[in-house]
Amino acid sequence: MSEYLSLIPGSVVRVGSDEEISKWIAALDYSSLWIISDNTVMETTSERLSNIFSMATGIILIPEGEMTKSIETCSMVWDQLLSGGADRQSLILNIGGGVVTDLGGFCASTFQRGVRFINIPTTLLALCDAAVGGKTGVNLGAVKNQIGLFSDPLRVFVMPELTQTLTDRQFKSGLAEAIKHGILDGGEHWRVAMSHPDSYDEKSSELILRSIACKAGVVSRDPKEKGDRRSLNLGHTIGHAIESISQMEEKPMLHGEAVALGLIVTLILSVHLNDYDSAKAEEAILRLYRLLPPYKVIFDKSDAATVADRTLQYIKYDKKRVGDTISFVLMNSRGGVSYSDDLDVSLLAVILENVLETWAIKD
Repeated sequence: MSEYLSLIPGSVVRVGSDEEISKWIAALDYSSLWIISDNTVMETTSERLSNIFSMATGIILIPEGEMTKSIETCSMVWDQLLSGGADRQSLILNIGGGVVTDLGGFCASTFQRGVRFINIPTTLLALCDAAVGGKTGVNLGAVKNQIGLFSDPLRVFVMPELTQTLTDRQFKSGLAEAIKHGILDGGEHWRVAMSHPDSYDEKSSELILRSIACKAGVVSRDPKEKGDRRSLNLGHTIGHAIESISQMEEKPMLHGEAVALGLIVTLILSVHLNDYDSAKAEEAILRLYRLLPPYKVIFDKSDAATVADRTLQYIKYDKKRVGDTISFVLMNSRGGVSYSDDLDVSLLAVILENVLETWAIKD
């Protein structure tokens, strides 16, 4: 699958060690080298990435968690870059998961009107999705990815072996995005995604490279999301809304967990509205439910009807909204995607509540 990596904006490169990365970086012309990461990534990857960390002029550690993906955190990063002497010829390495690569890419792209940056994703979710494709940005309060821009990294270095450091919950979260790509791609990608265990194994590299290749084909045709790149938002209209309201809970959902719920709702809608293959939908839905933590871990004081109502309220903040119209990505009867701009909200409400109730009682 590595032959497809060159199709992705940002020149994605599969590497086997940090020595390959450090040699490539050392050949570049830059005034200073800055790393943006977090404490957990530093602790779990410092050995595997020791050559890279030793090259840094400075290391900026951001707080962990989706709620820290904010303009306030960006201000902290910009301040440290400025006080440390970073300039337009500096180089920034974003080493971490989706929060780090989204925020780090945005900080780099806006500091002194833009400095070069490289992504080294360390989570399955970032490897399969967040770190590639040129999207950067931060949240506005609890509302996902409202501030940002398209900006390609100089390189994205792919080391699937880094996902061995993840907890089972983090790995499952990333699997949701990989399964999304499998649903979109079908064929062998579908089979690899459906059969992959809930933690790292020998098939993880293949799954990651297939997911990158899937995204490559879409992004190369539509880099700025003016058309078919919208297909990559499969499950995300509902997923982002659920993720946003979960940020107000004591233990918020991980991004992939919310996307898993969004995919379940989307597949049911696709069967009802587009005659999507019900057997395939059922297989994927059962697989996606396995990725979820117990309902009571997230919404212990809220019933399914309340969560469903709050979720529907948050959909109005979706980035794909145009006026009062929100475009939902659905699967069609041929296994491709279709876009619905006139979805029956009452049908959506019933399906969403049923999906949440099933999640709540399945444990």
